Amino acid sequence: MWDLGFFQYNVSFVDCNNTVPNSAYTWHLRLGHPNSQALKLVLNHCNFKFSVKDELPVCSACCMGKIHRFPSKLSQTVYSSPLELIYSDLWGPAPMNSHCQFRYYISFVDAYSRFSWIYFLKNKSDALSVFKQFKSLVELQFNKIKAIQTD
Repeated sequence: MWDLGFFQYNVSFVDCNNTVPNSAYTWHLRLGHPNSQALKLVLNHCNFKFSVKDELPVCSACCMGKIHRFPSKLSQTVYSSPLELIYSDLWGPAPMNSHCQFRYYISFVDAYSRFSWIYFLKNKSDALSVFKQFKSLVELQFNKIKAIQTD
């Protein structure tokens, strides 16, 4: 059973090391995991027997390579007041400067309310002074910041 959030898949994976020589699956592995149509085209071009009936088993490497995000459980943490946790991210440099010569931005998101603050920066070194400004602003309006999470 493979759980991807709301979807669950019952899939039996095949071990890449235990294959029958010269089977379609062996060629699938040897040729870099192509889809079945590409594999059929290549094998027919090289005069190897390959029929449409030879279905490829589900390849674990192909599944892992095609998912956009690893399966994970939703967080059970519940925040009960503003500023219990602030997520922060610093982005940049932008490929082009903005009209006002900004190349970076820093964002702060409150985990409880999802309220967001975005500050534009000309230099990455401005991040600390902007954080101090943000901290004093929100602590005047609410409580103290309990935790901050950044990458």
